[in-house]
Amino acid sequence: MSQYVPELCGTLNLRPPQSAAGHGRLGIQHNFIHLLLLSRIVKLIESVDKQIDLADGKMIDALWHQKFGNQPAVKRLVIEAVNGYRKLANFDVSAKERYMARKFPEVWPNVIASVGDWVSPT
Repeated sequence: MSQYVPELCGTLNLRPPQSAAGHGRLGIQHNFIHLLLLSRIVKLIESVDKQIDLADGKMIDALWHQKFGNQPAVKRLVIEAVNGYRKLANFDVSAKERYMARKFPEVWPNVIASVGDWVSPT
């Protein structure tokens, strides 16, 4: 995969980052293709309406954005994931929230401020 794949980007109606166009930088191209695949997976999950998979997809997408430095996207995706998990019945939300608090320490206080503390419906 040492070259830009125009067929893939053309099929998805997306354009590569400016720095990847024509320069043959494997790292940038590799990351861009991963982003394309992640966004495609999330769209497929949304169409199937599997809520746990959708929330997991949002969390995985947030991990990707965290690694590559897009903090506003991380916060938005973590909030969406938390809200998705909280909609589920008979699901251990507290375990997922503890995991996300460990994985996203820089945005977690803002996430809790946005969605509020979770109270288990008993």
